[in-house]
Amino acid sequence: MEKFNLMPTPPMGFNTWYYYTDRFDEKLIFDIADKLVDTGLRDLGYRYIQIDYGWCVNEKDYPTRDENGDLLPDPHKFPHGMKYVADYLHGKGLKIGYYTDIGVRGVGNEEGSYGRYLQDVRRFASWDADLVKVDAGGGNVDYPDYEAAYRAFAEAVEQVNRTAERKIVFHVCCAGDFGSVNWGTGLGHYCRTSRDVSASIPTVNWDMTDFNLMLTFDHNNRRPDMCGPNGFNDMDALMLTGGLSETENVSYFTIFCIEASPLMLAVDLPNIDETTLKIISNSEAIAVNQDPLGIQATLRYENAPGLQVWAKPLANGDYAVMLLNRTAFGADMSLRMTEIGMEKALVRDLWEHRDIGVFEELNVKVESHGSKLFRIFR
Repeated sequence: MEKFNLMPTPPMGFNTWYYYTDRFDEKLIFDIADKLVDTGLRDLGYRYIQIDYGWCVNEKDYPTRDENGDLLPDPHKFPHGMKYVADYLHGKGLKIGYYTDIGVRGVGNEEGSYGRYLQDVRRFASWDADLVKVDAGGGNVDYPDYEAAYRAFAEAVEQVNRTAERKIVFHVCCAGDFGSVNWGTGLGHYCRTSRDVSASIPTVNWDMTDFNLMLTFDHNNRRPDMCGPNGFNDMDALMLTGGLSETENVSYFTIFCIEASPLMLAVDLPNIDETTLKIISNSEAIAVNQDPLGIQATLRYENAPGLQVWAKPLANGDYAVMLLNRTAFGADMSLRMTEIGMEKALVRDLWEHRDIGVFEELNVKVESHGSKLFRIFR
């Protein structure tokens, strides 16, 4: 099976789940769309609005499918239907994503697509879908494994894409993993590489509990070779108002940018604060994420345990480098240019937005849970 080439760089946009869970409707989707435009985020690349769990849930006071078995949205949330929502988003220069599950029913009793993969993809296409996110909350049903189930869904997407004027991006969200780190980007245009980054919505932890940012980061780095154009490793959503400090949120965004992970926001966007808006609007960090090589950063060395130097090559021959302090204390960190194949080089700080000099070895102070992001000029 060959995927359509629809995702040369990681997707950017907004996901409804972590901040709003199922508490969204047509009006909120329109408010999010308007905010993406008004803040300039759309022009920075944030164009997808992924409508997640909660748009079509079983055992409510409405049917989830019509007499032909075609999906129906919650009529209270979407009284004008999904095509009406898609038209509004497309009119704003944005894109729309829908959500389903490989099982009969998914997480939270959401209507799933098992037995109807092709029918449901056609339904999404009739609503002018740009993207479909497929979860695995319903189990692998009658398929021998999760890979087989997702392969069947991928084949349905590709069949529709052969004739559809608007092609559909396929997001593999096998969030329990089930080996998807080894095959997900071969089937989808991007694939989750770990469990959810948060178990207590919308709270994010740095490195405590079984769901946290550092664990998500480590899981994502099991298969950097599986990441690249048209098949990106996905570290989940950007919950930058989830309880982390400003320093940690800068690191959160920096990690996602240098890892070439999708940048899908999960914040109260219509009421976003200026600090968070400034972080997600860093065009120089975004350029690292959107670099056309699509290479995921790898760990080059540690100054000491938890004091890590990560690097990735960029399309023009430069390097992006992240110094990450995972420890509980501030520390002096160094970047030796020889570790990235240079004797000395001009360095630009992408958070301070300035060139800081030519170095053989750069030494900086990095606060606890802090990071530095540099462009190293070839």
